[in-house]
Amino acid sequence: MFRYPVLFFCIIVLCGCAGMGLKQQGESPAEKVDPRQEILWEMYLSGLSSGEETVFFGVSGVRLNRNEAVSLALEDAARRVAFFDRVEGRLIQRESTGSGFLDYRSDSNGELYFSRNYRDLVADLRFDPEKDVFIHNQALFVRVRYPGADLGGISYLPDRINGRPGWIDRPPAAVSGWVAGVGYAGPRLFFKDAVIASYENAVFSIIRNLSTTLTVNSGQYWGSGAFDFSSAARSQAVAEGALRGFYILDTWGDPHTMAVWTLAVAREAV
Repeated sequence: MFRYPVLFFCIIVLCGCAGMGLKQQGESPAEKVDPRQEILWEMYLSGLSSGEETVFFGVSGVRLNRNEAVSLALEDAARRVAFFDRVEGRLIQRESTGSGFLDYRSDSNGELYFSRNYRDLVADLRFDPEKDVFIHNQALFVRVRYPGADLGGISYLPDRINGRPGWIDRPPAAVSGWVAGVGYAGPRLFFKDAVIASYENAVFSIIRNLSTTLTVNSGQYWGSGAFDFSSAARSQAVAEGALRGFYILDTWGDPHTMAVWTLAVAREAV
């Protein structure tokens, strides 16, 4: 079984780094937005399947060697196919508070596992290097078709208002009977990293909706002095489970902040 740890970093720091990069260019985020590029990207991502084949997407960074970038993007697409087959995840979120002004800590970490070696699936992907490659925000996307993945009659139509999907503000609990989840990733140094983190977080979002265990511990201490008092509380939420049919229905990147949201569906694996 292959193990892929997923680390969660401070979004505020990452946002600051992204903002510094824009300032160095002497441009505001709004000046970098090309509406035509956004429309083309949305059109490129549309469509669940083609005939008896299911459409998957992969992403990599843009490289001088285009073939190398395409190969990495194909591996990412194959990884999503492996997620569709079966993916297991475990997310732990911890919080601790105390009576002191700065006695607050919060951290989270998650891990994803899947049994299939996704690199073995690359050869099964059907891909047209002339029509199925798209570059957006310095990220290279590939669109592939994979035979045999059954979406079970999922029906989905994008609901966008001025480009922004409605499911971001109104996350659905289910789509066509499948459990739904929304993954979010703040801006990263490279847009492709935000895209990948977003769909990984969508896995955790669905698992969290299916099964979460919360543990809370608290305590207080009184001493003989006037200020000899302290209190502490700790909580831990653990979400873990296995999914089949994990599939990404929609992805949206904010053209101003470069944050990414992913809408995905899956079924609980037995």
